[in-house]
Amino acid sequence: MSADPRYAAVNALHAQGYPPITREQAVRAQRALIRRFGRPADASAVRTEPMPLPRGARRCWVSLKPTRGNDRGWGRLIHDVGHAVHTYRHPGNRPHATGEHVIETEIAHYVRASTDWLTVQPAAKPHRLSRITQANARDAAALERWQRKELRAKNAIRKISRRMRARLARVNTLSTHEGTAS
Repeated sequence: MSADPRYAAVNALHAQGYPPITREQAVRAQRALIRRFGRPADASAVRTEPMPLPRGARRCWVSLKPTRGNDRGWGRLIHDVGHAVHTYRHPGNRPHATGEHVIETEIAHYVRASTDWLTVQPAAKPHRLSRITQANARDAAALERWQRKELRAKNAIRKISRRMRARLARVNTLSTHEGTAS
């Protein structure tokens, strides 16, 4: 976390901690934040188009454990999006120039108060009856596949046997004709 007093408010928000974040969540959140804060109406007059949406997530945004600060996870994502939005809004300014802390604080408040991204929702455990129903459906599909394979195998065996019998009959016919011709 920055020792710069301008970042005290956003550092206090980061110190409250954040839940884990996956790569997919990070990409979705980054795109949503850029759409929200990277509008041309909020930028300088030289910007006529919305801020471009980057592809992918940085490795430091993904955290499988809860985090504090802005080194990893949500804090780092907010910090990096704040840099990008500040650069978009003020193309001539350097990183951490006056005003960037305001943007980062605004983004952090938005993430904390205006979205439900930080609420950890437990994975719904499927009901036992539905698990049994799903298993029965899988088994029924597997049984049908194997029965079709068995039918194809029986047909293949029948065709090959018929060919072999026909070939053997031709050989026997040829050998009896050659025996009578001698």
